[in-house]
Amino acid sequence: MGGIQLFKDKMRDDGLGLLLKVNIVISTIFLGVSLMTLGKTLFISESEGLSFDASKRDFCSVLTKQIIDKKLSKSIITESLYELVTKDNYKDLYFEGDEKVSAVWSGEESCKVLVKTNTWLRSFDYFLEKDSKNKFYYKVKKITENELFEKENS
Repeated sequence: MGGIQLFKDKMRDDGLGLLLKVNIVISTIFLGVSLMTLGKTLFISESEGLSFDASKRDFCSVLTKQIIDKKLSKSIITESLYELVTKDNYKDLYFEGDEKVSAVWSGEESCKVLVKTNTWLRSFDYFLEKDSKNKFYYKVKKITENELFEKENS
């Protein structure tokens, strides 16, 4: 009689294992079908007006950090602008080295970078040119600093 009970217990354990495996397979199939049908509405395609612009903001942030640290790479800026920026050890930009990039916005062909100093906020516009031949896809062709206070004409 003990052998029959052992056989019934073994069959019950195998049945639970099989039931668990069937449930996992069915759940996986259900999840896959759900993601395929709902996934189409969860993501907006680039053709609907959105583009991956984070790389442009990262590019402008790194560029600013390199200028602050006085270690600007020639591969991300035009040659003539590189000469102007690095002239006399970056003297014309008045960076002390302790400034931080506070925010970066990007447009179609430009970035705006907000830099925080110990006592001041500064804003720079970088005008970019796209070229797939460039190492970083973008190259800076012009830099302008925005004045915090406009000079009044008296």
